Amino acid sequence: MVYLIRVGLHSHVIVSSSVQNESFMAQHQIVPPDSWTKQRRSQRLSLSVPVVIYRVPRAGRHFFEGAHTLAISAHGALIGLGTEVAADQTLILKHAVTGEEQACRVIFVQRKSSGRTEVGIEFRQPAPKFWGIAFPPGDWKHPA
Repeated sequence: MVYLIRVGLHSHVIVSSSVQNESFMAQHQIVPPDSWTKQRRSQRLSLSVPVVIYRVPRAGRHFFEGAHTLAISAHGALIGLGTEVAADQTLILKHAVTGEEQACRVIFVQRKSSGRTEVGIEFRQPAPKFWGIAFPPGDWKHPA
């Protein structure tokens, strides 16, 4: 069996046969792999999709930036941006190929040493069809 061991902020994957010492197991939080997938509402895909992200003037200082996704899911995306945004801001994400737009909320901001910022956005409503994935993961439930 494969397990994820969390030690503080770090996680390590081990195979159960390599864990012989019961005191080692008692000192660490052992999490079976089934719980890893249950932490997310929908599976992420590492995919670069061209998008335009902007903020309407009534929601703060107006900006308009072309970008690419780093990862996508039925519930949102991770995007690299040059524009500074803050958690809980409302933005509009436009798919650069289809022109479809989704209102979203900033849920994660991490500034990188490169000067770019990784921004996690969450759609107001799940939108698994937004990305145009022909064969999406099974947990990307399509609303009727």
